[in-house]
Amino acid sequence: MSIRLGNKKFAIGNNKMLIYNDDSGRFAVDYLENFRNRNGSFKDYKGNLVKGPQFLGRVDYESRGGAIISESAFTNEQPHSEELTNGNYSATNMSVSSESLSGPDKDGTMRTFRLYNSNANARFTKTYGVSSNRQVNHSLFVKAGNVKYVGFKMITNVGDSYAIYNIQEGTVVQTAETSTDVEISAKIISYKDDWYRIAVAFKEVATSGTNRFDFLVLSSPDITSVATAKYCYATGFQKTHLKALNSYLPTYDTKKTSVDDRYKRDKNMNYWLPNNTNNSQYGITFTVRASVFKFDETSLGFISIGDKDADSDSTGTGHYIALEATLKTSDPVVRWRMKTSSNNQSYGPNMLLGGVSSGDGIETIYHFGITYTGTNTWLMSVNGSTQVISGTPTIDTGFIYETFSLAQPSGNKFRWNGRVYAVNILDKPSTQAQLNALTAQNL
Repeated sequence: MSIRLGNKKFAIGNNKMLIYNDDSGRFAVDYLENFRNRNGSFKDYKGNLVKGPQFLGRVDYESRGGAIISESAFTNEQPHSEELTNGNYSATNMSVSSESLSGPDKDGTMRTFRLYNSNANARFTKTYGVSSNRQVNHSLFVKAGNVKYVGFKMITNVGDSYAIYNIQEGTVVQTAETSTDVEISAKIISYKDDWYRIAVAFKEVATSGTNRFDFLVLSSPDITSVATAKYCYATGFQKTHLKALNSYLPTYDTKKTSVDDRYKRDKNMNYWLPNNTNNSQYGITFTVRASVFKFDETSLGFISIGDKDADSDSTGTGHYIALEATLKTSDPVVRWRMKTSSNNQSYGPNMLLGGVSSGDGIETIYHFGITYTGTNTWLMSVNGSTQVISGTPTIDTGFIYETFSLAQPSGNKFRWNGRVYAVNILDKPSTQAQLNALTAQNL
């Protein structure tokens, strides 16, 4: 039996299923199906019980396929994300006009615009004041017109930084920064109908004046190649004060803040972990393929299975197995946290690949795996490589692991902050070789 998140069906055994579709688009919504006359329930982010079909989560469709987005609350600072002719933006030597195209969202209803260069000095601009190296991320949905290249450029009193994108082939062509303090990072994501979402993260480094942010329509992969009569299409401008790219949050007249994502499926599994003296030939394999949005000093994140009393508190009575991201900028850690006996909880090793800093760990996709063989032996792996562990966490008998959540084992807080591409729970143990092979795959 397995559970799968991503662009496939998400199913749980005992004839109880979570199902979602493969449609793409803005906040593409997948459905959670609660079949009648069967045990199990779903609680929303507020902890309220939901019956029947209900939204599970937003899905971001990258070129690698869909992923469930589990996010902490964030704010789109742009108050008119789909009204590019609004006075919130400045178009210099550029004509911005409404264009009736099917947008990048699922239903094609986002307002779309043509950005047309009137001369070789054309630019579409937002300006921000001095902000002491504030971290920002700008993103925009774009579609090719009669050009192949577009760019984002930040102009400050200490120099210029930029990113260039190929919006026909979906690649980041070049980035350049005026200093390493900028910490520029660019990304491009494909959407339906030849739309792309381009994004750039950097730190605003102006020491006086402003941080001017330009979107440029280019005739070649050169940031200076702005040319007359070149155009592309655009919609959905977003600015956040984060490094990682969040899902798109549309705004109308005012900036908007999302709610915390927290997904939980209560009492919908029937895993019983044996110990040495009780059916020791059985065990469990749990793998998670996911990325992390940010490392900071304020919170944790979990992807977990647990019993009805599960919690991340070592003094609690619950039992659980959880993949945990301890979000420390100075010492980022992703590890397994286990409370499978009445003793204190146990921890696996840091499974971020060697020497990872907090910046390197953001949005990097890792496939983590853990196996309990049923003989007080634990095996771990990440991206096909064995992880050496110390200690042998023991298993109490009589505990049924019945709850799955993208949150603290109890599902009450500490949501996973990142993209979840795949989760597999197998009701049999794997050998180390099998676990390595499993985590080497892009499920």
